[in-house]
Amino acid sequence: MKSRDFHKLRAGIRVTRSESDSDSDTPTSHATAATTKPHRGAAPTPAKRSSRHAPTETTSKRMVSRFRQVVEPSGFKARDPRFDRLSGHFDEGLFAQSYGFIKEYEKSEVDMLRKEIAREKDKERKKDLERALATQLSRLKTEEKREQLKTIEREWKKKEAEAVEKGKKPFFLKKADVKKLALVEQYKSLGAGRVNKMMEKRRKKNSATEKRYMPYQRRSAGQ
Repeated sequence: MKSRDFHKLRAGIRVTRSESDSDSDTPTSHATAATTKPHRGAAPTPAKRSSRHAPTETTSKRMVSRFRQVVEPSGFKARDPRFDRLSGHFDEGLFAQSYGFIKEYEKSEVDMLRKEIAREKDKERKKDLERALATQLSRLKTEEKREQLKTIEREWKKKEAEAVEKGKKPFFLKKADVKKLALVEQYKSLGAGRVNKMMEKRRKKNSATEKRYMPYQRRSAGQ
């Protein structure tokens, strides 16, 4: 075979291959390519997860942004005055002294409720007033008990500070110790008869609580 014929034959083979490639490029192949390759403006597909409860994995192929928020943008920012130093230090003693008139108003409110209950004739309205009176008395009693505990703790701290100045090792009270001191002060203020009645009532209450958690006595076979 001559070199010229060889080149012709080779050129013919190339033409045949190009034509076969063009013939094989049917509309179905275009549709398949369109489905496999996403469009340039299409949204990215979400990352796959091992299960629906697993967190979404972020790809490591994207470079981390170099921009950082160095200075916070100026604008309205809500703050809680209870935990913000800009609001100053909370002085409980000064607060009680400044707003002490509220306690006097609450006590006068109790007297007003009692008078209104005595005048009221509607039963439903009277029940509502009695409920409000009980709530107010309970609040005043709780506040009085809290103030008593604070007074006892304040006096004990004062005595303890004086003892520490003389060389005593400091001791810090717990809440349970403060309650015990308050109970001792309460017993001291009461008379001997009332203390005995109180102790008897407390003893009955404790025994009833213990009986509640005790197992029932098993019946014997003869019973």
